[in-house]
Amino acid sequence: MVDRRMTLSRRARCLVVVAAVAGMGTAVAGCGDSSTGQKTAAAAPSAASSGLQEAEKFVAAHKSAPTSVGALEPLSKRPPQGKKLVYLSCGVPLCTLIGQGVQEAAQQLGWKVQQLTAGALPETVSNAWNQALRLKPDGVLSVTGSRALYKRQQAEFASRGVPHVAQAVLDPTNDGLIAVLSGPKNYVERGKWMANWVVADTKAKANVLYFTTPDFPIVNSTLDGFKAEIKRLCDTCAVESHDVPTSSIGKELPSQVVNAAQRNPKANYVVVPYGDVTIGIPQALQAAGLANRVKVIAANPALTNLANIKSGTAEVASVAEGNKMSGWMMVDAIARKLVGDKLPLDTYARLPPHQYLTADSIEDPKQPYVGVAGYQDEFERLWQLR
Repeated sequence: MVDRRMTLSRRARCLVVVAAVAGMGTAVAGCGDSSTGQKTAAAAPSAASSGLQEAEKFVAAHKSAPTSVGALEPLSKRPPQGKKLVYLSCGVPLCTLIGQGVQEAAQQLGWKVQQLTAGALPETVSNAWNQALRLKPDGVLSVTGSRALYKRQQAEFASRGVPHVAQAVLDPTNDGLIAVLSGPKNYVERGKWMANWVVADTKAKANVLYFTTPDFPIVNSTLDGFKAEIKRLCDTCAVESHDVPTSSIGKELPSQVVNAAQRNPKANYVVVPYGDVTIGIPQALQAAGLANRVKVIAANPALTNLANIKSGTAEVASVAEGNKMSGWMMVDAIARKLVGDKLPLDTYARLPPHQYLTADSIEDPKQPYVGVAGYQDEFERLWQLR
């Protein structure tokens, strides 16, 4: 795999190298394989064709919806009622969907939820956590980035014995953080899934523009998983990665993507770590006359992504996971802690399960991706509510 990682301000210096290396990759891909030396034996398949076949099989096997929330055991008893939770949101649409799931799950248990928007900036995150302390909840759930942004508040909750469940962080489970949902293992899997799709869809001729937002550190795990899988499946495929701030999403970013695609005439895919990053990108590619050459894939789609895919824009697929279901899983961790049950930390870290979504599998783009049909009933049985 050819790997070129740069910030947007440095890309122009690399164009000659990009073109030369990408061209060399094409030449290597066109070389024939050596013979076994036996007249009756067929030539061994090339590494590229083997990787392509593996990717195609993987994609075909994962287009159906998952059937279970995961390997979770029923609680030993029904959780107590009357508890109060605080949910701190990162503020983007996907975090809002997770919060809706938290609200729905808590309601089934007879609990109340106060939702706070923390954003991604250190000051806004710290302020939201200070407000959470003043609310004196029985449990805290968050999708607010690294614990380094709220270390003092986390320590105060730990001293009070208040359990904290986080999502999408790299932090270990200690000092009151009892569980991490959708941890690094999940984010690595997202990258692997997108790599398989891109290799299969380009017939092992991928030339990728990858845009990531390092102000959410865990998304680096998706990039790592993507690059490693691309290299394993297709050593002649190219990946050019760009770091962009979340503040550029839906603003400067679409034009920056177009500029990158115009400077790299071999680029045929734009890949991003989560759905919200694509805001405005398919439309910008269409306006620039690039939609027939450059396709888009993201993980964890929002409603905007579903609409783009269904309507036939340059955004052609997504590695989906149920965000509302993810909110139920966060509440599941608090419930297990309150009844004294062991928490399945490795299972949590890998959840929720994934599915490839395409125009054919999206029935109603105005409705969020569900994931496992009837997951609410499954959780209610796990919680001894049925």
